[in-house]
Amino acid sequence: WDMLMSLALIYTATLTPFETSFIPPVIGPAAWMDAWFLANRCLDGVFLVDMGLQFFVAYQTGNAFGEGTWVQKHEEIIWHYLTTWFCLDLGTVVLPMTFDIWTASSAFDEQALIEAPNTVTNTVNGAEKVGVLRVLRALRFVKLVRLVRASRLYARWRARITLSSATMTYAGCAFTLIFSSHLF
Repeated sequence: WDMLMSLALIYTATLTPFETSFIPPVIGPAAWMDAWFLANRCLDGVFLVDMGLQFFVAYQTGNAFGEGTWVQKHEEIIWHYLTTWFCLDLGTVVLPMTFDIWTASSAFDEQALIEAPNTVTNTVNGAEKVGVLRVLRALRFVKLVRLVRASRLYARWRARITLSSATMTYAGCAFTLIFSSHLF
C-alpha cells in the first residue's frame, strides 16, 4: 500500500501543477470522458481509502530520550488520527474533488463567456466569471498539501531501510533539489 501511495504522491507532485497551469478545464458532462478528470477521481479514491486505513494504523509515541512505544489500542488510534492528520487529509481530498465534480456537473461554459458579444456589460461580467473560475481552479493546488503525507511514508520507510545517516541526508538533499527544479 505504501508503494501505491508513493506513486499517487509522485503523480500529485509532478502532474498537478502542470495540469492546473497548462491543461484547459473540461466543463460539463464532457469532463466525465476526460482522462485528466478520471485520473484525478481515481487518485481521490486512493486517498479516501488511505484515510480509512489510517484509522487502523498504529502510531509511535516517544519521549525526550528517543524511546518510543507503539500505540495499538483502536480507540487511541482513532482519536490520534482525528486530532492530527484527519482535517488536513479531508481538506486535501474533499475540497478539490468537490470543485471538480461541481464543474463537471455544471452547465457553466467558459468558452461561451469568452466569446460573448462585445458589449461593456457582457465583457465585464464575462471577465469576472472567467476570473472566478480561474481562482476556483487554483484551488486544485490544495492537492499539493497531500505531499505532507509523504512524511508519514518516509518515517515508515526509514524504519525499514538501514542506511547511514550521511546517505539518507544526501538522498534527501538530492530529492529536494530535483523536485524543486521540477517545480521551478
